[in-house]
Amino acid sequence: MGWLWIPSNCPPNNWIVRETDEQLMQRVIAISTFPEVLDQRLWNGKEMKPEVRTKSLQIVNNLVATMRLSADPNDGLSRSNITVGSVELFGSNASYEYDDAADYGVHVFMQNADTNKISLNDLENYLRIFNSFVELSQEGKILFNGIIVEITFHAEPRGDSYKPKPGIGQFSITDNKWIVEPIAQPNNFDRDQMLKDARGFVDKWNTLVCQYFSDPLNFDCGLFDDFDDEMGDYRAKAFDAGLGSRSTGNLTYRMLRRLSVNIPDGVDLLEELCEYRKLSVYGATPQVEVAPASQVVFENGTAQFSVQAFGANPITYQWVHNGIDIPGATSSTLLVNKISSKEEGLYAVRLTSNGMSTTSNPARLTLIPGRMTTLASNRTNDPSKNGFNLEVVAPLGQPFVVEGSTDLIHWKPLANLLGTGVTVPMRVRNGVNDPQSTFRINLP
Repeated sequence: MGWLWIPSNCPPNNWIVRETDEQLMQRVIAISTFPEVLDQRLWNGKEMKPEVRTKSLQIVNNLVATMRLSADPNDGLSRSNITVGSVELFGSNASYEYDDAADYGVHVFMQNADTNKISLNDLENYLRIFNSFVELSQEGKILFNGIIVEITFHAEPRGDSYKPKPGIGQFSITDNKWIVEPIAQPNNFDRDQMLKDARGFVDKWNTLVCQYFSDPLNFDCGLFDDFDDEMGDYRAKAFDAGLGSRSTGNLTYRMLRRLSVNIPDGVDLLEELCEYRKLSVYGATPQVEVAPASQVVFENGTAQFSVQAFGANPITYQWVHNGIDIPGATSSTLLVNKISSKEEGLYAVRLTSNGMSTTSNPARLTLIPGRMTTLASNRTNDPSKNGFNLEVVAPLGQPFVVEGSTDLIHWKPLANLLGTGVTVPMRVRNGVNDPQSTFRINLP
């Protein structure tokens, strides 16, 4: 199964990355295999789908309304002084480098008519607080054909990070046109080096996690910040060298977000948890520090809930579904397989220590119907065209990846597609054209 290293005597926790080298290499191949068209869940060719644009602007308008801007024109935070200048999309889903983990990242740039009423710095601070509110209230709750929608507000004039760059897709949702059309970036990555670098970061992460949970109250929380800086510097070095978005450094960093534990996000969460623990007073009752998170899954899919708690050992766990105890669900993690409508609802966990109990806030499991339950495929050898013809049927909106293999061990991604509810013909010309080749459908 490949090589995996976890420090000995590591306390039980849900933060360890458990991918072997073989599994890491699969992630390397996946993140460095790029689609040839824009994400069909958002785009018709290079035109944004009308319903996506309409909903995007509606969400922004709704959020601006929650800012409660003043009606007093003399107020710096007034509706006459602070207005929406531009709503834009850039990042993976405005490029040929998206995957199933990429979000739909909308950036809203706010104009300040009179900086004498409110300074740029004060406006940026206000928007920073507002962005935290948006993240807490909406994160993961709004989906466009299965893609998580994220809205971030910025003050104009914008920083260099948000200015258009040649070849990097940037789309004006406001004007419904491209500011800069995306082009396929040059490949500047080495997969073997990506695997080596990723393994190094994973091992450092696992070491930090085990050290932290071994003695959380005496752990130096700044070590998480140092590790975060190390990963950020590693990624930035590739861009500073002019290697672009398809560099070893950038792709490895992106891959670290797509492991069993999202390391770049996890390091921020554990640093906060570490600092909050040191500010807390603990009694006999166990305390929930990281509650189970709500999830949206396809029919027949899998959901995993977890809880992070702190208190006097030992802590026992009992998961409940819609208020009813789940038999045998007595660990800090709950895995729900083959999800159907009866598994929908609220999940929580009851923690007990020294005879004292507390229950986490519930997480909601929401089902998206139409998970691919049947697959019709038709393979025809066509030597004259150096490939195969395939026909795939998938439910409307269902994303899937067509993969090919000649040994049933090593699988090559051939196409990232979206179900239409009808037969989708496709042509395989990506090198897996051996008469003994096998094709499969991989579902997110």
